[in-house]
Formats: sequence, structure tokens, C-alpha cells
Amino acid sequence: MLRITNKEKPIDGARECLLRIINAKAPYLLVTNGSGETEKERSQRLSNLFNLDITEDHIVLAHTPIKDLAPEYGNKRILVIGRNKDKISRLMTSYGFNNFEFIDDYVDEHAYLSPYTHRHHPNASASFDTSNEIPIEAVFILENPDKWQSTLQVLVDVMLSDGRVGILRQPNQKQILLCNANPDLVYGGKYIHPRFTSGAFIKCLEELYKSVSYNNHEVVVTQYGKPFESTYKYATSMLENQSKALSRIYAVGDNPKSDIAGANAAGPLWHSILVRTGIFRIGENDNQHPAKKVCNSIVDATEFMFTQ
Repeated sequence: MLRITNKEKPIDGARECLLRIINAKAPYLLVTNGSGETEKERSQRLSNLFNLDITEDHIVLAHTPIKDLAPEYGNKRILVIGRNKDKISRLMTSYGFNNFEFIDDYVDEHAYLSPYTHRHHPNASASFDTSNEIPIEAVFILENPDKWQSTLQVLVDVMLSDGRVGILRQPNQKQILLCNANPDLVYGGKYIHPRFTSGAFIKCLEELYKSVSYNNHEVVVTQYGKPFESTYKYATSMLENQSKALSRIYAVGDNPKSDIAGANAAGPLWHSILVRTGIFRIGENDNQHPAKKVCNSIVDATEFMFTQ
């Protein structure tokens, strides 16, 4: 499991390391908390970036394991949060989901739910009666939303409901499935300080839901991406498809809270390697999530792996 880019740019030495792994016919995956495109689209971008043949079966995005939900939820009504509708639509369809709608369209249909943004919308005075609607059975947060205020308001309304907004869920009813595909609190952008992303949005959603729910109940969020178990289980199965003789899986990353924490919790097969190419740069190891090995670069990490 390898990280080869930082802010969409190649990490120094990454192409040579990846080429060495490919030439050795070693099983490998490129695992990222990135989202918002299909695995094929990501593999094509990386292939062009590195001038190498990287296929989609070597890619795990934050939302990749969600495709395993398609047998159960493929034809059920799903509310989707994602900025690029064309890309997200291709992604959902490729995963086998056939009945989904974007939250922006849902808010337009139920404009009264967001008076700050939709007070002059034609549907602002539409009927509040949703009893004849097909219930929403899952919510997929696949990207950090653009419009936090309206998205938070409407998601709290939906999660409190039985799938038909405005009709409260009964105590004996199961909560709508809520999946978040990127747990990262922040990401590194052009500004010198990190910027908030989907993980921060989820924290806001959790607090707001708890503040208005009966008896301060907490919303249940199924998390995908690093460091969560679902991603590492999925990655293990994909690597086993490449080789049945796995004796150790090296996880190389520069983020102790995601890359290293996830690998350390994934079981004895996994061996974490922390590199000084991104978030972690100073110190002998991370104090909170110490890696089993620390290397200065991806080149050093690759050399270490091949000498074991």
C-alpha cells in the first residue's frame, strides 16, 4: 500500500519506486482518501502523470468499499452528497446504484427545508406532506459539500426522519444508513495552514443532530477511508486477488492519524512505514501513532521493503 502523490503532484522518487515494484511483479495498491471520481478515472490520471500503466484494480479510493453495498442498496433510494454531478453519477452507476439523487436537487424539491438559501425558490411554499414519497434508505457523503449550511440543515432533517422528511423516525425504527467516504478532518492546500474537509463536516453534523434529537441521541456514521477498518479489509482482499501468498503488507504513508493509525490497527499482516514527505516531517516517530518503521523518503521505504 503506497502513497505516491502529494497535492496531486508526484512525490520525489515515486515513479522509480513504483516502477521497481511493478517490474518485481509485487502486489501493490495505491490507497487514498481522495474521492469524487471512479477508480478507472484515477488510474488513468496516475498513468498519465507517471507515464506508467496503472490499472483500476490497483486503486482504492475513500469510497471504493461502498460498492459492496450495491447488492442490498442498488435499487433503493439514496441521497448523495458530491460536487461534480457528472463524475459522481458515473461512479454511482459503475458501483451498481440505480436510484440516487443529489442533495442539491432534493433541496430544490423541498425548498422550505432551507429558507436561507431557497426563500424565493418556486418550491418554497410546496406542500410539507411527504407521506407518499419513496423513503430515503441511505445517505452517501462522497465529497466535502460546497454548501455546508443547507446541507447540514437538510441532512439533520433527513436523518431524524423515517426516510420521508418531516415524518419522524419511531424509537423502534432503524436509522437511515449514513456513509461518509472521507474521514479526514483537514487537508493540505495552497494556504500554509490546513483546510477543513469532510471529517470536519461530519463533526458538525454529529453535534447538530445530537443537539436536536430526542434524549441527545447520536447519529450513527459508517466511515470509509483511512484509518477505518473497512478500507483495510477491502485492501487486504484486493491484494489477495493479486497474490495468494501474502506474508506481510507494507503500508507507506506520511499521515500518522490516517496512514499509520489504520495500518497499526489492521492486524499482524500489516507493517506501517512513516515517511517524511507530507504531514509528518520532524521527529524520530509520531508520538500518538508510532510507525513500525520511519524513513526519510519513499525511496528509502522502498529499499527497506525489498531488503526484508
